[in-house]
Order: sequence, then C-alpha cells, then structure tokens
Amino acid sequence: MESYRTPTADYDVFVHVLDASNGIVFQLDHPLKAPSGKLPTSWSPGDLVTESFLTVPPPGPVPGIYNLRIGLYVAKPMRVLPVVLATLPQPADSWKDHAILIDRVDCK
Repeated sequence: MESYRTPTADYDVFVHVLDASNGIVFQLDHPLKAPSGKLPTSWSPGDLVTESFLTVPPPGPVPGIYNLRIGLYVAKPMRVLPVVLATLPQPADSWKDHAILIDRVDCK
C-alpha cells in the first residue's frame, strides 16, 4: 500500500482465516513495521508500505480452502482503520469498509 500521510499511531495488522460461513478459524495479529523494517510504525507520504510474514496455524484447522480478511487497527484505544481505497474486494459482512478480502486461499 502507499502511504498518504504520516501515521498518528502505531498500527497492528489483523488476518482472519475464515471458513465457508465466514467464521474465524484462527487469526493472526502483529505490529505493522515501518518501511525500514523497524518498529514502531512510521513512514512518510508516498512511501510504499509492504508487509509479509509466515506463520504456522494452531493445531486443529484442517487443510482446505479458506478466505482471508485483512485490515489494520490501533490497539490503544482500540479502533479499526477504515479501508479508503483497495483493489481487492471488501467483505460483505460487518467488516465491510474495515478490511479487504482474499478469496480461496489453499492451506496445506
């Protein structure tokens, strides 16, 4: 994503792994790093902000096709940031306008 302005807070990323009924199978949360890879969140307008991470899901979920719901939030005080512009679809549930949706991820 491209930054439009300098953040006013430190952001965290949430990733919800969803089953066919949009129930959360498990979720991942972690602090969003600055473009330099350092914490806390800080960047300038126009900076390209990317995030990648690898995780091992907790025991229990079976391999299969899942959807991912992804967004940003500020932990204290808790507030989920709105999605202003996205090339990926937004969910149709209560997370609409606060997340993007990645359909059909094959988890093995």
